[in-house]
Amino acid sequence: MTAIGVVIKQISSNKIDLKVKVDETNEGYTKLNVFASFGYNNWITEKDHPYEFAELRGIIYNFLSEYLPEYHMDKVNESKKNIAKLANKRKDLKEDVMDSEEEIANLKKDNEELMKKLKENQSKINESKSRMIIRNMEYKAIKKKVSKMK
Repeated sequence: MTAIGVVIKQISSNKIDLKVKVDETNEGYTKLNVFASFGYNNWITEKDHPYEFAELRGIIYNFLSEYLPEYHMDKVNESKKNIAKLANKRKDLKEDVMDSEEEIANLKKDNEELMKKLKENQSKINESKSRMIIRNMEYKAIKKKVSKMK
C-alpha cells in the first residue's frame, strides 16, 4: 500500500510518502514493514527525524495493539454469530426433513390403503357388471318368452 504526498499532522505538517508492505515470515508470522519519507531519499529514520519517527512508530503500535485486535475480535464474534445462526438453521432443516419423512410415510400408508380400496371397488364393479350382464340376458329371455305368448 502506498500513499504519496499525504499530511499526517501527528507526524509532521509536511507532506510525506508512506509505503506499507505486509510479509509472511518463514515461521508463519506476519511482518509489517512501514517506510516513510519527506520525498526522494529523505527517509524518516530514528537518527535523521527522531520526533517524526517516534510519532510514526506510536501510530503503528496503536494500530497493531488496539485496532487490529478489536477488528479481528469483531470478525471472530461475527463468525460465532454466523455459526450459531447456521447451527440453528441446520437444526430447523433437520426437523423439517424429519417432518417431511414422517409425512411421506403417512402419505405412502394412505396411498396403500387407497390402492386397496381401489382394487376392492374395481372388484365390486366387475361383479356388478357380471350381474348386470346375467340380468340383461335373463331380461332378454323373459322378453322373448313374453313376445312369443302374444
